[in-house]
Amino acid sequence: MEGHSLFSILGIGLSFMGLFVSIYYLTGKGFRDDGYFWLYIVIALIGLELGHKTFLLSKTFYEMPFLYAPGRYYNLMLYPSLLFLVWSLMDYRPIKKSWQVLIFLVFSITGIRRLWLIFSLTRADKLSILEKFYADTRPGPHDYWMNLSTLTKSTVIPIAMLVIITFFFYKLSKGHEGKPNKRLAVILLSVIVAYILFSFSNNLIYKYLYKLTNVSLIEWPVDIVFLSLVTSFLVCIALMVNSGSQFFPPLKYTSSALDEKRYPALLAQIIELVETEKLYLDQNITVKKIADRLMINSKYVSQVLNHHKGTTFTNFVNKYRIEEAKKLIDGSESKSLTLEAIGNRAGFYSKSSFIKAFKRLVGKTPGQYLKNSNPNTFTNPY
Repeated sequence: MEGHSLFSILGIGLSFMGLFVSIYYLTGKGFRDDGYFWLYIVIALIGLELGHKTFLLSKTFYEMPFLYAPGRYYNLMLYPSLLFLVWSLMDYRPIKKSWQVLIFLVFSITGIRRLWLIFSLTRADKLSILEKFYADTRPGPHDYWMNLSTLTKSTVIPIAMLVIITFFFYKLSKGHEGKPNKRLAVILLSVIVAYILFSFSNNLIYKYLYKLTNVSLIEWPVDIVFLSLVTSFLVCIALMVNSGSQFFPPLKYTSSALDEKRYPALLAQIIELVETEKLYLDQNITVKKIADRLMINSKYVSQVLNHHKGTTFTNFVNKYRIEEAKKLIDGSESKSLTLEAIGNRAGFYSKSSFIKAFKRLVGKTPGQYLKNSNPNTFTNPY
């Protein structure tokens, strides 16, 4: 019983965490696709499945029968969600998003029908079903493959998914271009494969572990441990991609066609253009102007600076402008120039923006710097 309590604490805790994280990001983003929409859906569905199994093991449904509905009603919704997650990772769009939602709803019919049992079954009916379930004295785990419906969900659908996943792994192994999040794709595809393989082989795992332990209902602790691991891993990924971790690409670049391998070369081109033609002196310089000169997508310029260089376009340009301003302050003409004039010559469009940027990057105001000015050569900020 004590062992079951530990499994229950683990399952309930991680089920709640998965549901909280998925709902938080889905609602916080207004259910818009930020590149990881289907990841949040998968976390929610696995969290529900984990909670359902944990409530069965801990007999919590006895205390809260209003939550109970017989059957595992999240599985079918999970498979199309996994498929759409793979598509989004690989930037593969064979069908429109509206069709993805429609397919998801079709797969959800079974789940919705079973979910309706929560409201349609009486408390007495639910308790009766639970009592029969726990009174089962069969030796060893239930043979889920004896049921055609369960067999289909446990074998046919996972095999079909494995074929699809194998195809995408093949594309990755061939050096699939156009995804800066290749690392993330490999990790998540591996997790999905692990889940599908477990779904395919869990019946054999249950029987093997029962022979070793002779523990009745061994399938529930096994499922809880596995789903807890998957939930923890996916939640960590969701938190990392939303926290700006450099290990994974920022959200806005998940569907970019620019490969990470091109970052250094493209950054070198940007720096050479800006330095050679002193584009930072242009008060109206924009990402688009630089992109047009390099004949590339303006999003790629921002992506290289944000994701690879770890800075914004404004800060990138302002560092050059500050060095130019310091050069002017240290020069012989500084006595005849106002701070506003120095800022304008350096490329700032206003005195306030000049002072603010100078203080942030140098640690002192232009006036304070002027008082301690020494002749200095132009320093390349990059």
